[in-house]
Amino acid sequence: METKEQRLKRLKNNRPAEALLTMVQSLWNMFVEPEIKPACEHNMVCLLLLGIHAVAKIWSEILFNDKSVKGFKRYLELYVDGDADNQKFSRIADKLNDKRNIIAHQWLSCQGHEFGFNSKMNEGWRIENGITFINPRIYFDCFYENFPTWDDIRVRFSETEIEQMKERIIKMYTRK
Repeated sequence: METKEQRLKRLKNNRPAEALLTMVQSLWNMFVEPEIKPACEHNMVCLLLLGIHAVAKIWSEILFNDKSVKGFKRYLELYVDGDADNQKFSRIADKLNDKRNIIAHQWLSCQGHEFGFNSKMNEGWRIENGITFINPRIYFDCFYENFPTWDDIRVRFSETEIEQMKERIIKMYTRK
């Protein structure tokens, strides 16, 4: 196994593709496939929401240098939103972020009554009587099918932006 010093050297001394491919592969192989996908398959909706949110926030920091809800929304726009209007999860980014915060930090919150899960509905999300419902399976499918790849990043972003992403990955790696 690679030591932390070896990994840091590899990330610093190679082209940005090395750092971004490391991020893509590690998130996919250690988080998406073994954790988030089974959460979806077993209808563990809170874990699914937490997992997708964590990955989206990591990516929004790397891609856009933005840890805010705005960065989360931008990630959803680029890498999660489906073609149908009811699969544009970026339109409810603030509500997804609020629900994640309730799950992670404030379980018994009156805001919990404003968000629900419905795996039987055909839409990705809808608002009904002031309650935002998402279909966790559709949310996962959009997330899973549009996961960032090196080829996609290379096309969407400039060389300067990609170099900045590399530096952010290194900064994240060495952060204590």
